[in-house]
Amino acid sequence: MERGTEGDSPAHGPAFDMHHSYLDKFASMDSPVHRLDPRVKTLAVAVFIGFVVSVGRREVLGLVPFALFPGILVAVSGVPAGYLLRRIAITSPLLLSLAILPPIFSRQPALYFGSFAVTVGMLNAANLVIKFCLCVTATLMLTSTTPFDRLLRGLQWLGLPKALLVQLSFLYRYLFVMADEGIHMKVARDSRLFARAAPGRRLRAVGGALGVLFLRTLDRSERIYAAMASRGFDGTVRTISELKFRAADFVFIGATAAYCCILRFGLM
Repeated sequence: MERGTEGDSPAHGPAFDMHHSYLDKFASMDSPVHRLDPRVKTLAVAVFIGFVVSVGRREVLGLVPFALFPGILVAVSGVPAGYLLRRIAITSPLLLSLAILPPIFSRQPALYFGSFAVTVGMLNAANLVIKFCLCVTATLMLTSTTPFDRLLRGLQWLGLPKALLVQLSFLYRYLFVMADEGIHMKVARDSRLFARAAPGRRLRAVGGALGVLFLRTLDRSERIYAAMASRGFDGTVRTISELKFRAADFVFIGATAAYCCILRFGLM
């Protein structure tokens, strides 16, 4: 992994500290959730998401009890709720762009609270927002309580295609390298009084910088691949410790499946 050393530039700061501990910020903690087998956690989250998505489009109150699953995971794992809320907020623009459409196109009343009419579109939008928050929170809990290499190892065991596993592995390992490269280029650009240039020259400079960043990324990817191939890399995810099922894993996946079945078929 190639990174600039501290002190390379006076502009070094939090942005230059993007590394694995940033991506796996809470994955090294110790809790009952962290100790669960990654294969079991992945299956449990997949089951949970499948049941949540299967709920009807106009159901709102029926989705509320599903919040117990991610809520328990957050409470037991010790992952800060504020961290999860910030991550959900990052993806909220996509959610808002989708949730704003149903109230506009589906205006027929579905129920009344006094003189206020709740339309079908409002119910659909609320349903979409709740499903999104539940599914994203469950996924964040999976990634926040599982080191990424063990998560990939579990996905490999569950049959995820090797090509996709390799792409995820490279994205995880070298995304910060590209980010550092871009930040170094930005510092170099700003040191040349970029902000004082005419708009046209700034636009051309940005286009040129993107081209240089692409070429640098391509060159570095070829060197990384050559280095990994020379060390016998074949696309298989390997971990130091082998994955083993324990009694707690079977209890967790069984309880999750039973909980989702009761909510989906027993109470609705």
